[in-house]
Amino acid sequence: MTGFLVKGGAPGGKDAHFGRLAGLAQMKDGSMLVTDDTNNIIYRISYNLKAMPPIMSRDYISVLLPEIAGANATITVQTSAFQNNGMIPDKYSNYYAGVSPELKWSGVPNNAKSLVLMMEDPDAALKPVTHWIMANIAPNVTGLPENVMKTEMANGAMQGANITGKIGYYGPKPPREDPPHKYHFQVFALDTKLDLPSGFNRQALLDAMENHVVAKGEIVGMYQRKPDVRNKEEILPPRGK
Repeated sequence: MTGFLVKGGAPGGKDAHFGRLAGLAQMKDGSMLVTDDTNNIIYRISYNLKAMPPIMSRDYISVLLPEIAGANATITVQTSAFQNNGMIPDKYSNYYAGVSPELKWSGVPNNAKSLVLMMEDPDAALKPVTHWIMANIAPNVTGLPENVMKTEMANGAMQGANITGKIGYYGPKPPREDPPHKYHFQVFALDTKLDLPSGFNRQALLDAMENHVVAKGEIVGMYQRKPDVRNKEEILPPRGK
């Protein structure tokens, strides 16, 4: 889509336009809504042919197929906040306080040199949504407290960028009317420390982890948006009020 253009529609055979693209949204059925800044019309673009199978990137497959990480699932991950495959309490959602849950783990092998934490949502439309990544956790650390701060951490541990591009934890925030999303809290033991830049993203982390994972484990929590909850931006008063 190149815009609201008319080939040769202007005097002298020059190209013309009858509006500039001013808005874009995607519907649940996959169709797109677009509008322009001149005609006050919303245009719907749909695709009626048979859907093509989704293309899964290597990093997405590693979430759905843990064996891709090349290690045994010997690490046990637990939390006092919820049971495995249980519902995540509201305060850990970014619709509410958005604090990170307490986590504990055991079964880290003796040859581990560092640990990696990843929290992801593979049920989101953009697969997967990265909610939390952390690298170079000391191998003798056995957990994290609730509400981990987004500042620099002790012993060389570092947090990376979440889906919003900000550093640290970003709580569950599934769309309205979606069924419960699954959130995977994964802990990986590595045979090395990682050389990562400040503010590293998920892909940089996965690239650095490749061929270094010696053990892994996870706990899965579920969260669904409540019908009456509103986005924080919907609640904020208009500027200047």
